Amino acid sequence: MTIISRPWPGPRERLDRALADGPFHHALSLAIDRSGLGLARLKHRLDGAGVPVSVTTLSNWRCGRTAPARGGSRRAVGVLEAVLGLPAGSLTALLDHAGPRHADLPRRVVGEERLWGSHSGVLPLLASLTGTQELPLVVVDLRESVEVDADRLQRRHRVREVVRATADDAHKRVVPTRGGPGRAPRLAATRYCAPGRVETLPDQGFTIMELLLPRPLARGETAIVEYEYDYTGDEPDTTTNRLFRYPLRTHLLEIRFAPDAQPLSCHSYQLASRTGPEREVTDLAFAPGIPAHVFATDVAPGIRGVRWEWP
Repeated sequence: MTIISRPWPGPRERLDRALADGPFHHALSLAIDRSGLGLARLKHRLDGAGVPVSVTTLSNWRCGRTAPARGGSRRAVGVLEAVLGLPAGSLTALLDHAGPRHADLPRRVVGEERLWGSHSGVLPLLASLTGTQELPLVVVDLRESVEVDADRLQRRHRVREVVRATADDAHKRVVPTRGGPGRAPRLAATRYCAPGRVETLPDQGFTIMELLLPRPLARGETAIVEYEYDYTGDEPDTTTNRLFRYPLRTHLLEIRFAPDAQPLSCHSYQLASRTGPEREVTDLAFAPGIPAHVFATDVAPGIRGVRWEWP
């Protein structure tokens, strides 16, 4: 095997890329690092040019917490370009093409009622926890594993998500889950996050939980979230699914059947809505010790699931 090693881009190359592709705060940070100037010295230069900006504001610009928006702030960016030795208009151009504050929101988001059903009791509870249709955290990568025990019952569901902030100060993810009637799932463990408010609708089998990050994220930042929940019940399970309100880059779902509980067949399917027909039905391979799984990229909004049949 031949391994080709490529040198890590130097400071100049990284800055050139940032000036070409953005975002603004990344290019500004690299430019400040290259200049060797501290924020206090930059503030002094800006004061001398008649466009005073506080050290706190400069720090916020550099970290991406805020961005220059008004006339005075935009004039300060022009001065920064000169002080930092950048081409005129290079930083300003990144602001002009940054888009609205929530430009990282998915392009297509479907309503909760389409996925859960317009008469579902979970909708008011979801609204009380989210408070808005806006999505401060979106999942970009989802890996989940469902364990089916020897009694043919789903017992444990493990989930690992990579989430991205679409706005500053994003710190909470609301996760709705469903078991069967009278079988609301129970949050069993979390990692890289902490449980917040947890609500249940026992009769309908719903659990809605808040997962709180250890610190707020700035827009564009990512974090890992892991959680597990247990199911209860005594009726054999034959399906599991996941609802997607917006497109997802990658999704892996695996079903681990106990050696003494191997189904006759197993297939994946998709639904455009709760009442829609199954489509893109695909048989899945499995064996004792080898889980059935389905992996997808560029996942569209809707419902994706796995169904199996017992002997």
